[in-house]
Amino acid sequence: MNILDWLLGDDACVHDDVDDAVERLLALHPQLKLVRRCKTRLASAVETSQAYIEGLLGHMPRPHEANEAAWSMDPWIHAFFGSPDDVTRVISASPDLRQWFERNPDAQEVHAVLGMEMTERRVLGVAQHGDTVRRDVPQTTLSFTDHQLRLCGRSGPDLRQEVLRRLMDQLGLEALEQINADKSLRDRLAEERALLRTRLKLLELHGAGVMGMFNLTREESLAQAEDVKRSIEDNQRALERCGTGADALERELEKVRMVFANPEQYLSVWLRRFRLNAMNILVEDLAAPGVDIEVPVARIPTTPPRERAFTLVRFARRDLRAQHDLLKEAERLLG
Repeated sequence: MNILDWLLGDDACVHDDVDDAVERLLALHPQLKLVRRCKTRLASAVETSQAYIEGLLGHMPRPHEANEAAWSMDPWIHAFFGSPDDVTRVISASPDLRQWFERNPDAQEVHAVLGMEMTERRVLGVAQHGDTVRRDVPQTTLSFTDHQLRLCGRSGPDLRQEVLRRLMDQLGLEALEQINADKSLRDRLAEERALLRTRLKLLELHGAGVMGMFNLTREESLAQAEDVKRSIEDNQRALERCGTGADALERELEKVRMVFANPEQYLSVWLRRFRLNAMNILVEDLAAPGVDIEVPVARIPTTPPRERAFTLVRFARRDLRAQHDLLKEAERLLG
């Protein structure tokens, strides 16, 4: 079974999900339902995004067993956590994972997406060359912090559906941000138009007073009025591009459609390859001891955009630490 089989499942049906995805999208902006044939016009773009996201899921690794024993046997778990104890302590501290187990009392394990902040840092370390120990050797360390487990499921296909929904929702939020930016621009243009019209009226009604106050000739005053008129015309064209009323909804629907028709502009996943030693130091000498790992990295469409390393883990209920044990551990670490 390849990774797509594991993630998608044999009974996965993309087309059955399109209508649900469109409905979820319209729930974010119900007014779009007033636009003629809105669901039909969105369906093709939504299907494009779903196909693209499923392609991204192909970069997701097989799930790693996450427990203390795995730290010594799995190079990925060893790289992601500082010690065997950290594995169960960090994962058990996830509120989303604990809530998932509470909502699913019969589940003996959970599949989850583990997101992390990945940092490469240049340091001066110690290295042995033959019988000689050299100090102040430039090295690159790799560290993983800010572990988060927010997406959980009973199985691979279940988790896949949750990831797909969340990423589709993220695209919907991106479209809404663009719509809100348009609305802000439209509001600013409307305010600017009101000010320009007031200025023009003052120039037309009180031209003589204005000329006297600023020592302008009649020709200069008329030229100012013409400049204001041209600014009003430019403003009007900009407002027309933003749209108003039904035109504005048409424009907003098109903006949503364009986001979902071009998901690659907002979501991307790629693999970073590293060769590490047991201390999470990058090994540049291929003859030196080390293990090769691939880490998926996702670009998160936030402002500004962020990059997060991630992997899939499978965590057993029996390894979930009690809440009071976590509190005691936190007190010990704090002092």
